[in-house]
Amino acid sequence: MSARRSNAPAASTELGNELASVYLIYGDEQLLVRRSLDELAERALDGGPAAFNRAEGVAGSGAVRGLLSQARTPPMMGPRRLVVIRELENAKNPEVEAMIAYVESPSPTTVLAITGAKLPPASDGANMGVRLRNAVNKAGRTLRFEAAKQDPVAFVRQRCEASGCELGRREAELLVEVVGRDLGRLSGEVDKLIAFVGGAGRIRAEQVEQVCSLLAETVIFELTDAIVRGRVGQALAITHRLFEEGHAPARILPLVAWQVRQLIQLQDCLRRRADPFSEGLRMPQAKMQAARGALQRHPLRGEKTLELLADATLQMRISKAGERHVFEALVLALARQSS
Repeated sequence: MSARRSNAPAASTELGNELASVYLIYGDEQLLVRRSLDELAERALDGGPAAFNRAEGVAGSGAVRGLLSQARTPPMMGPRRLVVIRELENAKNPEVEAMIAYVESPSPTTVLAITGAKLPPASDGANMGVRLRNAVNKAGRTLRFEAAKQDPVAFVRQRCEASGCELGRREAELLVEVVGRDLGRLSGEVDKLIAFVGGAGRIRAEQVEQVCSLLAETVIFELTDAIVRGRVGQALAITHRLFEEGHAPARILPLVAWQVRQLIQLQDCLRRRADPFSEGLRMPQAKMQAARGALQRHPLRGEKTLELLADATLQMRISKAGERHVFEALVLALARQSS
């Protein structure tokens, strides 16, 4: 008998076997936050009408006290009521105080889910967010999903496997390079790939490129070509055009990194007089010829280039200067070392 396949994103939500009365579900990896809440809602409302027993609203809007009042109300024609408070990061101190008071004595027939991207900031000398989390840890369960702690390569491979397809590690790494680390975006691209191959079979690298890297095949190649040739002004002009078209720097950086690594691999093949295609290099013939000429006239400093890419990737996550500034600085540094 074949294993049952699921279309759910492959990632553990850690809700536990037994439902708790209170959940705090938060983090900057919003796909897993949403998935956890969806699973919790399905389990909490099983056996009763959702229309009568589900209530939700956002913090900071004046709705919290009314929602907590509903949480204390017995369910209708079912075993449980579900109350959801969203956007915890916007909660005011009095709202958090009201949540803490409820959490310390929750209704046994209600599941309260408090969700958001992060805890509310400390204000007026009080860190109410931490107090709320401590209270929930005693009465229920806290789930925190941080993007930096996720494994996007494992995520896309498991997501494909759960849907009846196979995605090798190398192909998964290519997908993450092209699309980025955001699990929500990756989930959408995996769905496109699964549909493209008909919902079964192995997904090949050329299919990943064909379905997911249209941007990489056009403007990004123009950008990396300008970088290799040391054309600083042209590289910056292409960068600004990408920004104006709405492409986020965090989305462009993985594509540039992938293209530059391809060029470093091609340069190594040229140095060793090896056949790029037999070495696994994937690049259209016309672009291969153009890249050969550029690299022969303007060789890349491989180690320094990779250091610049790694530093930009780190700065993109932690810098207060802004993603655009970090990406522009990278383009300048890469182009100037080739000029």
